[in-house]
Amino acid sequence: MSAEFGRLGIHRKVSRDESDESEASSVCSERSFDSYRRGNDSYSWNGSRTRLDSSRPMIEDIDTIIQFCASTHWSERKDGLINLTQYLSDGKMLTSQQLQCVLDLFRKMFMDPHIKVYALFLDTVNELILSHANDLHDWLFILLTRLFQKLGGDLLGSMHGKIWKTLQLIYEYFPADLQMQCVFRILIDAAQTPNTKTRQATLKFLTTLATTYCTAAQFVIHSQTQQLVDRAILKIIQTALDQKSADLKSQARFCIAALYNCNPSQMTMTLANLPKQYQDTAKAIIQQNIRRSTSGTDSPSSPLSSSSPKPLLSPQQGPYSIQNASIHRSRQTSLDVTDSMNTEEIYKNLRKTTAEIQNYSFEAKLDRDANSKDSGISQMGEMQMQNPDAYQFSSNGFNGHLGLEKDDSCNGSKTQSATTTESNTPENTVRLDGIDMIHKNSAQQQRHHSYTFSETGELIVENDVKENDVVKAAIILSHDTSTEVIVQVLENLQTCIKYGNCEVPIKNFKAIMKMLLNLMESQNNTVLVAALHTLGRIVRSTEMKSCWSNFLELILLKIIDCYKISKEVSREIDIIVVKIASVLPLDISVNILNPVIATGDFPANLCALKILTELAHKQGKDLTDNHLDNIMPNIARLADDSQSMVRKAAVFCMVKLYIVMGEDKVKPKFALLNASKIRLLNVYIAKALGSTSKGSSS
Repeated sequence: MSAEFGRLGIHRKVSRDESDESEASSVCSERSFDSYRRGNDSYSWNGSRTRLDSSRPMIEDIDTIIQFCASTHWSERKDGLINLTQYLSDGKMLTSQQLQCVLDLFRKMFMDPHIKVYALFLDTVNELILSHANDLHDWLFILLTRLFQKLGGDLLGSMHGKIWKTLQLIYEYFPADLQMQCVFRILIDAAQTPNTKTRQATLKFLTTLATTYCTAAQFVIHSQTQQLVDRAILKIIQTALDQKSADLKSQARFCIAALYNCNPSQMTMTLANLPKQYQDTAKAIIQQNIRRSTSGTDSPSSPLSSSSPKPLLSPQQGPYSIQNASIHRSRQTSLDVTDSMNTEEIYKNLRKTTAEIQNYSFEAKLDRDANSKDSGISQMGEMQMQNPDAYQFSSNGFNGHLGLEKDDSCNGSKTQSATTTESNTPENTVRLDGIDMIHKNSAQQQRHHSYTFSETGELIVENDVKENDVVKAAIILSHDTSTEVIVQVLENLQTCIKYGNCEVPIKNFKAIMKMLLNLMESQNNTVLVAALHTLGRIVRSTEMKSCWSNFLELILLKIIDCYKISKEVSREIDIIVVKIASVLPLDISVNILNPVIATGDFPANLCALKILTELAHKQGKDLTDNHLDNIMPNIARLADDSQSMVRKAAVFCMVKLYIVMGEDKVKPKFALLNASKIRLLNVYIAKALGSTSKGSSS
């Protein structure tokens, strides 16, 4: 190393007194360190808003900066880190030689005894990732190892949070499969003896990686990595049997289930290579998670059903968020809803519609002459158990799993239809001790719909049930009706709407809507999903548009309201949104969605973003500058939301707007974003444009 720095030819002596050696020195006070921020941004990684003393000149020469970082005196290391962070944040790049020097220095700085220098060091690592992520793949193993080791020590809450901010960047800027391989290597590294905290942090990182960022295609084991994965999975299962730490044991169990949900077939094959006792342990853990999911207890905040499993500290909980949601960016003078939106009117309308959802009544008199609830309706067979993680909101800053390579969708996975989601493919359909994990909706949608027409033109579904009887049976459905009957009746109703002339459903539209809104209050996910799909079928009906268009606000807000119920329900809503986006009235829909994006809580804002993204995908040519002026400030604000899923959805939405509306219209709006977000956005846009050009050329 000394030879490397000797070649730099820079020898600068800096005068200092003995007080520089004390952490109590005024220049390294808590305020001095926390007040440092990027020159081209309005906040530092630790969320401070106050500048470091501006009278301190910044060093421009990168070789001098590197030499300062190599100093044995902590005050010079501090100055070196501050200047290196500024250098990188200004968009300047390091040469390969300079980068190698910096990485060699960073190996030592991971163990820096001065806590405040270490805090600045993490800020510099963040900037290095933003600038040179593609050049750091070989360094990722060391980076993760050192961060996990640091989390195993006794840390202040603020330092613990800063480390997880760096890990959040790693999630978003490195390939998910590379991250997984590195973690597997760390788990089986015989050269290390990690303590309980370190092991728990490692498993926590892997759990979130598998749950949120890694797709099934990335968790594929090749012959050269088979032994590595087998040993790592075995290590995790052994940890799940550890009786010394309940927290560590619990984290290991969550990790096993998350890996299985990421790629069931791959995980099943891996388990088959392990001793039977460990196979049995893993299967018991997976089955317990399946029962928890299918019992309706999974929700966007429950274990293994969201980006942040419940036992973990989620990104929105204080230190885990890269940016504090309350911080205002200097580039964004105002994020209020624009005057043209008539904010008061919007809130008034929202309150009115919410009241309608809760107390909806229809004037239409219902015809209750049906012979019985199940008149002519056959009972359904036993429902198949649903894969609890068939849909994943996966994205990665390096890979950009935006769904842009195929058919873009609002959630970052492949096209959100039952025929193309990864978990519906045969490769991901496996059996585990006789439990069929085939996705329920895939089976339902592949079922052949048998129907005929009578001499009078009336549609007749299976078992010779006439359309009129189907509608009569539908409008008297209630929470007291058995689940099997509800599902069968609603499937028959969907068949009538899809293949019939819709005369009977139109005559009874208000009664049907009342029934559906009532069923959408059900605590039974199966009933709720069936009602949502029926509502989606109504919206897709051209014949019924004159009916449902009068209730568009009610329909959209009710769908958004249901998004919070469970992951199963949110997954189905994602599928429905893709199907209805092309027929929704664009202008009215945007005006309904924008206030939810602006003021809605999670996951309502997430759902609204997804619907808007799909609208842009299907009807982008009709979006106007006025639409863009209204929605972009609110989307930009959510790009810094405390929820990682919301941040990604906001970025995906902006990418889609850029693609469909063009650079000239959308790029000026990027001034609303901070520098790091613009970089990430540009990466995604470049990938999207590259995928588009490849598709057109082929």
